[in-house]
Amino acid sequence: MVSIYGLFLDDKRTPQPDKSDLADILSRWRNRDAEVDRARTDQSFLVPKSEIADNYYDLSINRYKEVVYEAVEYDPPKVILERLAGLEEEIANGRAELGGAVGMNRVPRDWTMKPLGDVATLQRGFDLPVQDRHEGPVKIFAANGPIGTHNVHKVRGA
Repeated sequence: MVSIYGLFLDDKRTPQPDKSDLADILSRWRNRDAEVDRARTDQSFLVPKSEIADNYYDLSINRYKEVVYEAVEYDPPKVILERLAGLEEEIANGRAELGGAVGMNRVPRDWTMKPLGDVATLQRGFDLPVQDRHEGPVKIFAANGPIGTHNVHKVRGA
């Protein structure tokens, strides 16, 4: 939420006494002679009337406030990419460890790993409403897993 003068700037204008700077504003106004030397990088500062007039009475804070930017140094791209590679390896190792803990990644040693498309053809099946099913040895699967059985295959394997 954005706030100003200790109020949320929403339709309710809920007070936020802990975020109010009104007391500071009043104190500085009452002692404005002491404010003359404040830098334009401070939260508040004085601007001569002549400068405001020269800017056609434009009261935009960005016209008068000095913003100091700090230079940020980043590692070279090669170092960042090496760090990312290390993190990816750490994630892969963690996934493998987790998979082993929950019974995944246990492929028998004598099996050959192949892409699924090399050993099976996936396509949408046939509709088989419950009233047309006859219990049998053929399992019926839906997107969420097995849903019943039937007594005949709709498709023969190659």
